[in-house]
Amino acid sequence: MYAQGRTAPGKKITNAKGGQSIHNYGFAVDICLIIEGKTASWDTKKDWDNDKIADWYECVKIFALYGWEWGGNWKTFKDMPHFEKGNFNSWRKLSKLKKDKNGYIILS
Repeated sequence: MYAQGRTAPGKKITNAKGGQSIHNYGFAVDICLIIEGKTASWDTKKDWDNDKIADWYECVKIFALYGWEWGGNWKTFKDMPHFEKGNFNSWRKLSKLKKDKNGYIILS
C-alpha cells in the first residue's frame, strides 16, 4: 500500500511502510458503517437513523468514550475511517515491547 502514489499508480493512501503502522500491532482500526446489513458507507454526514446526529459522529463519540482517537480530527492527512487507541499510537514504541510466543504484545 505504501507504494501506491509513489512507485505504483493511484493516490497516496498511507504514510506508513510495512510494519510502521499501529494497525500492525492491533491498536488501530479503519471502519465503515454497514447500512441495513448490506451497504457499506463512509458518509460522515448521513443520518441513517434520523435522530438528527450524523451516524458517523455517533461512532466517533462511542470510540472516544473508550479512549480511541479519530483520524478525522488530525490537522493534516485526515483519515476519516481511522481510529487508534490513545497511548498506543507509536509503532516505534510498540515494536520494542515484549511479545508472547504468537507475536502479540504483552501489556502487563
